Amino acid sequence: MHRFIGLALALLAAAFLAREGPARADEPADSIQAVIVAQLDALQANDLTAAFAHASPMIQSKFGTPEVFGRVVETGYPVIWRPAFHEMLGLIETATGRIQLVLFQDRAGRLFEAVYDMRRIDGVWRINGVYLRAPRAAGS
Repeated sequence: MHRFIGLALALLAAAFLAREGPARADEPADSIQAVIVAQLDALQANDLTAAFAHASPMIQSKFGTPEVFGRVVETGYPVIWRPAFHEMLGLIETATGRIQLVLFQDRAGRLFEAVYDMRRIDGVWRINGVYLRAPRAAGS
């Protein structure tokens, strides 16, 4: 009987964890990366409205319109506007959200590491800012 109760409790716990709520260990990375890729795809397609929709409310209020947002990305972040290549790197948990690191290569072959500040807002991951820096050496 103890084994049955233990098994029943384990199954209930597994069902609870599988529901919407606390994310599985891999769920945030998958969800966050999907948002970033969707924004990159929208930028490639010149769909500024879709790209802007992945930004946090703070970013949206800062830039106001998808067109202004698009101009800022195009002029200030050309490697994100039209990358030759990108690869998802590590995900870092912070007190306010997550940081997703993405390696980009521009069309001239230069590498950049983008630091995506991600926030979960109303159950959806949004991009709250992106900062470019030189890629860190492996192991640093």
